[in-house]
Amino acid sequence: AVHSSFSGLLVYRRKLYPAHLRNMLQELLRDRIIADYHDTPISSARAARVVRQCQSFVREIDARLQAKGETR
Repeated sequence: AVHSSFSGLLVYRRKLYPAHLRNMLQELLRDRIIADYHDTPISSARAARVVRQCQSFVREIDARLQAKGETR
């Protein structure tokens, strides 16, 4: 529910975050489920990509919060 709310409310409706983030949470969840629950592990290249995507996502959120003066 979090990924659909983020995408629907914060990306599409309010346009607070860029469109390239709209599917990122869902894709990251898919990769996590594959890594956690499938017999075949994900490759190190795929794991590195997932880490980069997570870092990018957090940077985008952090930049938005900092711009609004809502620091951690």
